[in-house]
Amino acid sequence: MMEQNGLIKLKEGVGYNATQADIIENKKKFVFKEVDLLMLARSLDDVDMAAMYPAYAKPLGLTPKKDALITEKDDAHFAINLVARKDNANSDAIQKLAKHMTGPEVRKFFEDHYKDSVVPAF
Repeated sequence: MMEQNGLIKLKEGVGYNATQADIIENKKKFVFKEVDLLMLARSLDDVDMAAMYPAYAKPLGLTPKKDALITEKDDAHFAINLVARKDNANSDAIQKLAKHMTGPEVRKFFEDHYKDSVVPAF
């Protein structure tokens, strides 16, 4: 996200597996502190900026649409996925669930209840 928005540059090819060691350009001299996701809320008063998932921002009254300084580009890399064992992936029950969880009713539910923090990836 930070590279996509021009804040840092990473080694070529590291993609989503990048670590701080992969930063090759940091012109703004950002100092990165890694904290447990559950500690993000407590650390907000001690940092200038925090990167977090919308699910962790929402209880703090923050939403990507009104509070984010930068956001990820449209990308389904972090989307929630339905997975199944090989022996039942094609079962009627799993196929029915897959159809319904990506249907218009679910999209509308997200838009009605989570429009500021959830973007359906379907």
